[in-house]
Amino acid sequence: MIRIITIGDIPQEYLELIEDISKNFMIDNNIESYIELIVYSQSLRKKAFITQEASRIGVSALGDFIVMHEAWRGYPRIHIDYEEISKLNHTVVKALLIHELAHSILHGSPLYYMIRVKKSSLNKYGDNAYIYLYLASLVAKDIDVIAYLKTKGYYGELLTYAEYVMRDAGSIDCSKLEGLLDLSKILIPYIILGLSIPIEFLSSECSQVVSKIVLTINDIIESKVDFDDRIDLILERLSEIFDTIMSTFKH
Repeated sequence: MIRIITIGDIPQEYLELIEDISKNFMIDNNIESYIELIVYSQSLRKKAFITQEASRIGVSALGDFIVMHEAWRGYPRIHIDYEEISKLNHTVVKALLIHELAHSILHGSPLYYMIRVKKSSLNKYGDNAYIYLYLASLVAKDIDVIAYLKTKGYYGELLTYAEYVMRDAGSIDCSKLEGLLDLSKILIPYIILGLSIPIEFLSSECSQVVSKIVLTINDIIESKVDFDDRIDLILERLSEIFDTIMSTFKH
């Protein structure tokens, strides 16, 4: 069951587009679970709602994406920024929405948003441990989503999604651990689909670590560990790459 909630004025034809994409995806995949779609007329309204909701629930780290999924209250919710998404063509809209709908199927439990924080992580990263583990959890969940959509035959949508997320790759700072985590997330569809990575979109620093990240993601995919251990493994492996970069800079 899909429920659409609007915050602000949204054109009816756009709501119908979102509903059609969502219902068709649910029908095609025999999904009958409850999903809430919240559509915001303005980016500020979306950001304000999510920030307040995170504060009420006690979420310690969150991102801000044009379309995003969470299950903080025990059921899947997808937040849609109409102000920004309305600027995109419908092919991209479909790709982004299907990506988040897949999250709602695979990660519709709040357990996927309760990240284990080991004492060793706090000792190594301090307060940054929370944001690093949050970003690593995004990588872990996107591996699930891209693999799922590939098995379901959404190749065209995955190609569109890959091209869309790559467009902002040039702004990633790979001299920071956050940057390596962000880059890993962007590379996942290319790795799982076996696509050539367009390194011309990347900074010189990022292009130099692509092969190491590809190897890391492939190792993570092959590892048969549970979700929490996968998050820890992603952070551990990317930290090793980061430490190597820092060592190179020092010399």
